Amino acid sequence: MARWSRGVLPLAAALAIVLLIFAAVSVPGWFARDKDGFTDPAIASDMVGLLTALLIPLQLLLIGFAMRGFQQAWNVGVEHPADTGRRGSSAAAPAWTGAPMTPPSPTATVA
Repeated sequence: MARWSRGVLPLAAALAIVLLIFAAVSVPGWFARDKDGFTDPAIASDMVGLLTALLIPLQLLLIGFAMRGFQQAWNVGVEHPADTGRRGSSAAAPAWTGAPMTPPSPTATVA
């Protein structure tokens, strides 16, 4: 079973910001490759420019969802006692007897 890592959401948002910057800077360059002297890439440069431009809103969505998840504390784990809270655990939680535990009186005498 995979364990949740605390730093995944902010790390995903940070990497999305970096990719967003690279995509925003490179989009005009892909559409400006119509001049002489440029070699044609394997995919048409207009198609690469379009795919790069589509990355921008995708990265904005990723940043938004990661930050919303971080705000909802998805990165916080909840601890459970060892005898309860596990899947497949047959041990039941101890029942409450209803009587509060009181400490012995300091004036009690031992016979």
